[in-house]
Amino acid sequence: MALRLLSYAFLIHNTGSSAEDTVFVQTGASAQLDIQREKLPAEFNEFNWINENIKEKDIIVIYTSATKQAQPHPSYKDRMDFNNETFSLTLKNMQKNDSGVYTAITRNFKEKVIAKHRVSVIDAVKAPVLTVNSIWSSAQPCNFTCTADNLTIINYYNSSCSEDVKSSGIYNLSLKCTDDFIICNHSNRVSWKNDTNTLQQLCDVNLEKITSGASVLLHWLIPLICISLGLLGVVGFCFYKNKKVCLLNAQHRESTVYAEVEEYKLQNSLEMKGSANAHTMYEPAEKEPDVIMATSQTTPDPDSTNQVKTIKV
Repeated sequence: MALRLLSYAFLIHNTGSSAEDTVFVQTGASAQLDIQREKLPAEFNEFNWINENIKEKDIIVIYTSATKQAQPHPSYKDRMDFNNETFSLTLKNMQKNDSGVYTAITRNFKEKVIAKHRVSVIDAVKAPVLTVNSIWSSAQPCNFTCTADNLTIINYYNSSCSEDVKSSGIYNLSLKCTDDFIICNHSNRVSWKNDTNTLQQLCDVNLEKITSGASVLLHWLIPLICISLGLLGVVGFCFYKNKKVCLLNAQHRESTVYAEVEEYKLQNSLEMKGSANAHTMYEPAEKEPDVIMATSQTTPDPDSTNQVKTIKV
């Protein structure tokens, strides 16, 4: 059995069945379905290609051995070609609803299956996106992200990088490095697209961004550190000065209190001594007996020439 592929149509042999092959066709493309002529019987009346995904098993084309002419089905007339010599069938402008099983048979006194193909019509892949990322804190700051649909691969570059592949159903995403390029490739059974960039250029740009960012950071960081150290110095000096002033004030207050206490003690002592002296000075003397003094005084008294006067002291 042979199958020629046209416009991104791919044939995959199914090891589970020798009579059926799997074919993937890109939407809008064409596929040519072939047969192995050695499987044809020596004689047959008709040769048919049938689309089995239709309930009635729609006959696409009927070839009659007697007339050696092919009659296409009206719905396929403008979108199929049949080769009267090789018996191959070419389907054009394939759409997703054309997916199904296509069978080649011969008819005589009985039917014989000559070929069977399971056709799947799928869309082409979307272009992937390759980006370079910066991780300043990493030992490998040059890294790449390859993204397409729901698949993402991150790879790191450090003089080289390993190839990485991820798959989801019929879709594959790969990211690999060569000596000069980083390649992000997205593919399925019918198409592939990639995004490629110069490895050195990407890493140089990345490193330049890192250097530029570090320069900007240092440009602002150094003044901030200086200002912070200055503020810490001022705060420390003020704290030290305030502590010293507080200590001097405490010592001054202690001296003042001590002086006030001494002054109070001295004043109290003086007051006590003054009170004692006052008590001694103003204490009334002991009562002495009256002394009668006699004084002579000559007064003209007609009765007596000498008169005695008593004085009480």
